[in-house]
Order: sequence, then structure tokens, then C-alpha cells
Amino acid sequence: MNEIRILVVEDEFIIARNICAVLEEFGYVVAGHAYDAESALAMIAKGDIDLVIADINLGKGEDGIALGKRLSEDFGLPHIFLTSHSDTATVRRAKETGPQAFLTKPFNENELFAAVEIAMHKTLQAKKTNQEGQAKPVDSIFLKHNNAYKRLCIKDILFFKSDRVYVEVHVLGRPPIVVRDSLQAMAERLGPEFVRVNRSYLVNVDFVESVEQDILRLAGQPIQLSRQHREDLLGRLGIDRG
Repeated sequence: MNEIRILVVEDEFIIARNICAVLEEFGYVVAGHAYDAESALAMIAKGDIDLVIADINLGKGEDGIALGKRLSEDFGLPHIFLTSHSDTATVRRAKETGPQAFLTKPFNENELFAAVEIAMHKTLQAKKTNQEGQAKPVDSIFLKHNNAYKRLCIKDILFFKSDRVYVEVHVLGRPPIVVRDSLQAMAERLGPEFVRVNRSYLVNVDFVESVEQDILRLAGQPIQLSRQHREDLLGRLGIDRG
């Protein structure tokens, strides 16, 4: 991973600014700052977030623990709790969301650095183990659409398009279907022929027809190609970048 993009969810401005400054000093990319769970989820749905650092008491709406549950179940995103609430009941609730770390305020800069590094290492190792544990490639997947599970042939899937907490699945020769899921969760279920090309699209490289500087064409459709994902796409296509 070339850069670790972190979303900070903290309702106190001064504390949030301090956290962001410390993260940037350590070389991480602060992908955004949200004051509450609702705005955090809106940012996450747009993609390009690797890790979330969230306060538990967010002042309004859902608290950080409810947010952590959504991060784990809906987006498969690792998260770290940074909070002044460390009572037994809070810790018990928090651990049910599977956080990578639980740090108390006032935070120690080196402890925060260690927590981020360990969180990302555990996440990458889990993905590697999951990939190695697949006995054989799958040729189809079931996706829940409305009240039914539909089988889709993987080789016929053109691309996935994220729309907040929903994903449009575009399949060759049939209308797209909409499922409640995340691009991250989709990517983890699929093989190397699917690659992220921007924060909203996961495409099947077998259908890519051409690649320009910031546009690719897939089955006749132009799709924005972000600079962050360009190198990965070219590598998957076997294009010599020299």
C-alpha cells in the first residue's frame, strides 16, 4: 500500500485538528474529517478510505460504536476507537464491533502511530490469508437483490458502481441490478480481474477496450480513471509503462 488514507471522526474541532496534524507528521494521508456518524458514512461511501479513527461520543446522532458496527458489517473497514470513555460497559460494547485498537484520551502520539501500523498490518494479513484460503476460483456469485438472491456469472460482470451504501452491478446483456453492499466487500469476493479505477468504480479488466491518461473505455462506456489507481490498472492489463 503506497499511502494509508485515514478518516478522522471527532466532534471536537481542536482535538480533531490535533489528530490530523499528528497523522500527517507520520506520513499518513488524512482523507477527511467528519463531525458525526452520518457525515462519516457519506464520505466512506465515496471510497478511498483505508482506516477510520473515531471518537465514541460524537455529540449527536449515532455514537462511534454504532458507526464502528456499520464499518465492519457494511464496508469491511478497519477502525480504531480514540476516546475518553473507557468504562467497562463502553469497552464491552466497543469490542463487539471488532476494532483494531482502543486508545484513551489524551492520546500518546507514538501509541497512535503504533495502533495505525498494527491495524493496517492486520488488515493486509487478513486479506492475504483470505485469498490464499480460497481452494479454487469461483465462477459465479450470489447477490441479494430486493428479496431474492440472484446468481451472476462473474465473467459477464462489466463493472460495479458505488452509490453511497448501494452498488449498481452492470452485467453483459442485461439491465443493472442494485444491491446493498460496498465496493470493498465486492472486491474481496472477486478475483484479480476486477480492479478499482476510482472511488466509485470496480471494473472487469477483461472488458477494458482502451486506456487514455484519465479515461478508460469499457464496453463502449467512458469511465474516469484516477491517478491513484492508474498504475494498478496498467499492471493488471500487462501494459508496459516504460
